[in-house]
Amino acid sequence: MGVSMGGEQICVLVVAGTGGPSFPDDGRRRFDVHREPTVEGGLERLADENVRVDCVVSHHDPPECDALAFVDRSREIDPNVPLIVLVDRNAESVAERAIERGATDCHVRTEGGERSGLLANRIRNAVEHRRTERNLERRRQRLETLIDTVPGIVYRSRNEPGWPIEIIEGDCEEITGYRPVELESGRVSMGRDVVHPDDRDRTWAVVQDALENRDDYELTYRIVTADGETRRMRERGRGIYDDGELAALEGFITDVTERTERERERRRNQRRFEAIFEDPKTLVGLLDLDGTLIDANRTAMSYVDADLEELRGTPFWETPWWTTDVRDRVRRWVERAASGEYVDYETDLDRSGGRGGRVSGTVRPVTDDDGEPTSLIASARDITEQRNRNRTLESTRDKLAVLNQVVRHDLRNHMQIVRGRGRLLAPHVDDAGEQHLEEVLLSVEEAIDLTETARELTETMFGDDEQLRPVSVQQVVASVVETAETRYEWATITVDGTDAETTVRADDMFESVVHNLVQNALVHNDSTHPTVEVSIDRRNGSVFVSVADDGPGISNRRKEQVFGHGEKGLESPGTGIGLYLVRTLVEGYGGEVWIEDNEPTGTVVRVQLPVAETAANASRGVSEADSGRNR
Repeated sequence: MGVSMGGEQICVLVVAGTGGPSFPDDGRRRFDVHREPTVEGGLERLADENVRVDCVVSHHDPPECDALAFVDRSREIDPNVPLIVLVDRNAESVAERAIERGATDCHVRTEGGERSGLLANRIRNAVEHRRTERNLERRRQRLETLIDTVPGIVYRSRNEPGWPIEIIEGDCEEITGYRPVELESGRVSMGRDVVHPDDRDRTWAVVQDALENRDDYELTYRIVTADGETRRMRERGRGIYDDGELAALEGFITDVTERTERERERRRNQRRFEAIFEDPKTLVGLLDLDGTLIDANRTAMSYVDADLEELRGTPFWETPWWTTDVRDRVRRWVERAASGEYVDYETDLDRSGGRGGRVSGTVRPVTDDDGEPTSLIASARDITEQRNRNRTLESTRDKLAVLNQVVRHDLRNHMQIVRGRGRLLAPHVDDAGEQHLEEVLLSVEEAIDLTETARELTETMFGDDEQLRPVSVQQVVASVVETAETRYEWATITVDGTDAETTVRADDMFESVVHNLVQNALVHNDSTHPTVEVSIDRRNGSVFVSVADDGPGISNRRKEQVFGHGEKGLESPGTGIGLYLVRTLVEGYGGEVWIEDNEPTGTVVRVQLPVAETAANASRGVSEADSGRNR
C-alpha cells in the first residue's frame, strides 16, 4: 500500500495469513497496500529489486513462521527497510525481542479499526525517518566525494566569535598546519588563532550580514598557519536552521594562495605589457600571424591621420604608415617574423597622411611555451633627430679633419722651420739675448706639442674606435721619461716600479696620457730645478701610475676643475686641453684620474687602470697574493 507524502506514496507490504490491518483514508494519506498471505511470498517480494517496498508490516504469528524468525529473515534481505511487527495484547516480551533483533517498531493488534490511524502514523514516521536517513547518507557521500576530489576544508561551526568548530574534514592539516582534533576540541580557535588578525572583524561582519538576510556568504581572507606562513583562503558557506532558528554554519574553504599569486602575476605582466606597449617614444603594433593589424599604441596612431578601429583587420603593409614603395618590403618582414625570425629594419614613414619621419625598428614573433609563433609585435623608434645629428656630426668631423690637417701639416711645418732657424741663431746671439732665444725655442716646442695634442684629441673624440690591446705600462713610462729628460735637461725625473712588467688594456694614445702628466708637472713648476717622481704600483687588480711634483700645488677647489675642457693650471701658459685629454682617454680605458696634494709641497696626479690579464700579469698576481699572505 502507498500513502502520499509530499507528492510521494508509501508502498506497504503486509505479510499476514488472513485479514490483516486496515488503514483509514481521510484524503490526506493514500496507502498502496500489497498483501502476501505467506512468509515465503512476502520475503520473495521484499527481495525483488524491481518492486518498491517502503515499509513491511508483519503479524505476530504469520503462517509458516513466527514473528522473530520473520524479523531475522527479512533483515538478511534488507536491513534498513522499516519493519513493524503486529503483536497481541500482553505480548510485550515478543515486542521487546523483536525490537532487539532489528524490528523498527511494534504495534498492538486489535480486532476493530480504532487503532488503525495510529498504525498509519507509525508507518509514516518510520518511512519519513528512513527517507531522511537516505537523504543524509546521499549528502554525506556527495560531501565525501567533494572532499576527496576538491582540495579544501569542509566544516560545521557555531556562529559565535572565534567560530568554534564542531566538525572539520578535508585538507585541514595540509592547509592550516593544525590537526582537525585541535580545532574541534577548541585548543585552537579558527577565528582567534587561524584567521589573520587584520581580517577577523571583516570576516565576522560579512557573515553576519549574509545571515541577517538568510543569504549564503562568500568571502576571501588570509590565515596564519601553524608555521607562521600567511595564506589566502576563499570560503563559501550558509546558515543551517532548525525550526527557524540558526543552529550552525556549514561551508567549504579552499586555498587560493597560488591562484591569487598567479592572478597578481598576470596583472603585473599586464601592467608591464601596457607600460611597454604605450611607451611614448616607441611606435608599437600588435599583429596576427597573417599580418593583419590587431592593435596599435597611441604613439603609433599619432603618426597617421586615421582611426584605429578603421585600421584593425587591415594588412600591416597596407596601413598608412608606409609609403607605396616600401609596402612589399614590409610584407616580407611580416612573413619572415611569422616564420620565427627576428627582423630589423630602418625606413621612412609616409609623410602624406601624417607626421612621417625616419624610423628604426623590429618585427618579431610572440611565441607560446613550445616556441611556436602566436602573434607578432612590430615596434619602431623615430630616429629622424638622431639622423640629423649624425649628419651634423659628420659635417663637423669633415671640417675638423680639414682643420687638423692645417694644424698638423701647415702650422707644424712652419713651427719646425722656426725651431730650426732658432737653433741656427744660437752661435750669433750674445749673452743678453741667450735667455730670450731659449724662451722662444721652448715656446716653439710647446706649440709643436700642441699640434700633436690637437691631433690626438681629434682622433679621440671623432676617430674610429680603436681596438684596445694589452699595453706595457713600464715601456710607456720609460719612453715618456726619456723624451722629457732630453727636453728638460735642468729637471730631475725619477721612476719607481719598473722592475716587473704590468699591462693595461689601452691603445697608442696611452703614451699621450703619461706624456701630458709629466709635461704638466714640469711646465707648471715654478722651481728653477723642478723634481718629478713617476711611480708604478700594482694592487688589487689595478695599476696606479702616479706623477708627483714639487711645484706650487693646486687648491682643492680647482682639483676637479682642471680636468674640464679649456681649463689651465695655475698661471699656466698652456691651452688647458692636456688634462681634458687625459681624463677622456683614461675613462675610455675603464679607469679613473684624480689629484692629491704632495708633501711638503706640490701635486700628485694618480691614474688607476684595471690590469689586463696576460700570462705575465697572472703570474705577478699570484706573487702579490703570496706576498700579502707572508706579510
